[in-house]
Amino acid sequence: SHIRERILNAARHYFAKYGYTASSLGRVASTVGVTKPMVHYYFGNKEGLYRAALESAYQDLKPRLEAAASCKGDCRQKLLALAQAHQKLLQEAPETIRLALQPCTAEPSDASMSIEPHIFRELYVSIAHRILTEARARGQVRNIHPEVLARLLWASMAESYDLEPPRSVSPKTFAEEVVDVIWNGIAASPDSDQ
Repeated sequence: SHIRERILNAARHYFAKYGYTASSLGRVASTVGVTKPMVHYYFGNKEGLYRAALESAYQDLKPRLEAAASCKGDCRQKLLALAQAHQKLLQEAPETIRLALQPCTAEPSDASMSIEPHIFRELYVSIAHRILTEARARGQVRNIHPEVLARLLWASMAESYDLEPPRSVSPKTFAEEVVDVIWNGIAASPDSDQ
């Protein structure tokens, strides 16, 4: 319903801006102009609202990241497309990215840490697994566990979120450099300038 969507949008804003602990059902309800019992009616409790906000954020992220990872090209090109899509989302929908990052970056004492962390793994590991499976079949990469790549790429992109303007590195360059480090490692080749 329209009211449910308005509540969910307000919740996404508050959870992204203030985190799970500092957000309240009362604040979300007053922003939308409904009562707190109305929020309970649609979402049950604060955890239910948070789960719905996380699910909503990931549903926004998933098709864009899946499309990027499905581009034509080799493993490196697909990783670059995935990183660039993440950077584009960071510019276009920072609240969605911030909300998506919270289960991964929350302090251990934060209750949000235990809420729906599998959504991150499901999304990124499935994308990384598909990319690596194709790359292994083509002989492009050594045997790397998909979750390692997923977490490395996710952590790198999450770190870019903390780069507040003015940035010393453009989002495009950041994505390219991250993929270069992942793809080539950090050891200098004998013929490169160190």
